[in-house]
Amino acid sequence: MQSITLQTGDTIITSGDQLGQLQFAASAESDGGAALLVVGRISCQAEGSFGSSSNPSSLILSTSAADANAVVDRIKITDNGHVLPASDNSYDLGSTNLGFRNGYFSEGVILASNAPSVTTNKLYNEGGTLKFNGSPVAGGGGTMTTVKANGSQVGGADIAT
Repeated sequence: MQSITLQTGDTIITSGDQLGQLQFAASAESDGGAALLVVGRISCQAEGSFGSSSNPSSLILSTSAADANAVVDRIKITDNGHVLPASDNSYDLGSTNLGFRNGYFSEGVILASNAPSVTTNKLYNEGGTLKFNGSPVAGGGGTMTTVKANGSQVGGADIAT
């Protein structure tokens, strides 16, 4: 198998140090100006000090917008395997034209802070109120049901129906 390894020449690595990056540009674009700039980047950065038994790092995906001159960090895969937006409350998962069909989770609940047009069978958080199909769960829009298995409560969780 062939591979390419990007590596830093730094002898001491601390949190925030760049370890390597791939950048994409259209350097021969005839319009010049912003058209020649880097428009995409995949970079790796240290998330802590490196040592003989520790090398925490994250991958960052960056793109430029149609009206931007420079790439902006969009998605970060952390040293713990979490996929995060690069800045808080800035990016969506999916879009109005390209949405995800299913999400599979071993535990937990996904709640949207600002639900778009609610049709049917939608559970979301609006301004701190848990809603089901557009109505508050406690008080009219649905009921809270304790999850049970063989008559015993499971994991202390409730399900809105």
